[in-house]
Amino acid sequence: MIIELLMPACFWQAQEFYKNVNYQSLIQSTDTVIIARENDKIVGTVRLAHEHDTLILRGMHIAPTHQKHGIGSLLLEKINNLTKNQICWCLPHSWLEQFYGKIGFKKIDKKDAPIFLQKRLEKYYVDHPDLIVMVKS
Repeated sequence: MIIELLMPACFWQAQEFYKNVNYQSLIQSTDTVIIARENDKIVGTVRLAHEHDTLILRGMHIAPTHQKHGIGSLLLEKINNLTKNQICWCLPHSWLEQFYGKIGFKKIDKKDAPIFLQKRLEKYYVDHPDLIVMVKS
């Protein structure tokens, strides 16, 4: 398993992976994209997005055939190395609180999140009412 940063010219590969796992959000040119690759095939990805001068962990997805094999933890470790000494936010499902907590993310009240994240969360609640707000500082 190789965990690596994806060069912007290859972001289309991660976007194709997202499409295959039914994740609709688009990768932006300013994002940092980390992938897990096995035999030249992307089996997991996550990205760090810069929005409104805020760093956000977004789009952590592992191929269904590769889940429960520690790939998410490897990606999380890379995220931790990339976000040292930076505040980073995420909006995970509540059952992932302990997982993200491994690298210092802490659950907070949604009213303490940046306004644009509060608005995003309200939209997401329609399909995912279990989402929480976490921050790593």
